[in-house]
Amino acid sequence: MLFSLLLPALAARSEISHEVLIDQLELRGQNGPDAIHWEQGAWLGDHVHRVSFDTSGDLRTQGSVGGEAELQLSVGRLPTPAFELRAGVRHDRFWGPGPDLDRTFAAVDAVIAAPFAIELAPAVFLSDDGDFSARLTSVADVPLAERLIAQPRFEVNVAAHDVPRFGVERGFNDIELGLRVRYETPGGIAPYLGVSWIQALGNTADLTREGGDDAHTLSLVAGLRFAF
Repeated sequence: MLFSLLLPALAARSEISHEVLIDQLELRGQNGPDAIHWEQGAWLGDHVHRVSFDTSGDLRTQGSVGGEAELQLSVGRLPTPAFELRAGVRHDRFWGPGPDLDRTFAAVDAVIAAPFAIELAPAVFLSDDGDFSARLTSVADVPLAERLIAQPRFEVNVAAHDVPRFGVERGFNDIELGLRVRYETPGGIAPYLGVSWIQALGNTADLTREGGDDAHTLSLVAGLRFAF
């Protein structure tokens, strides 16, 4: 319903623009099975209204075939250029040696341009089973030299309910710290190297160990970032 109302309004405007950003497309060499990881965002709209599509996930490149993917479709409004409020639908899919799993959420999130080139992205989710969860992501672009940019990253996930079949327990689930250094070429493609550390927390860490996996993942990453 929201999309059917918003799209005609966008079509009637003359200043429609768009962006597709492949923020991370990388190979992760880690203490577990190596993986291909991606994070991508795209939007269509003007300076006030937008339709956005975001996706992220991992595909294992060693051992048994498997992975996970997250997709989110949202409509957003920008009261100011530094703040976007969005509402939409998120869908997760997990596949591997066992049965495939799917999960759908109502999602409300924001994108906030904070001082010192920091971007904050708080989000809350309500699953189709009535489970609440939340996420906070923060990234920053720090110039090191001409065309050389460091991007530190922080992310934390928290859940209000136990959902053991998805590897989630109530409380703080995991924290991710990362640092990527990219070189922005004149053509707009930015190769980068970096490191990522993900640590499961609390009861979620115990559940992860019971499933035979490490509660922490340390990865060396190499990838590309580009937009069009």
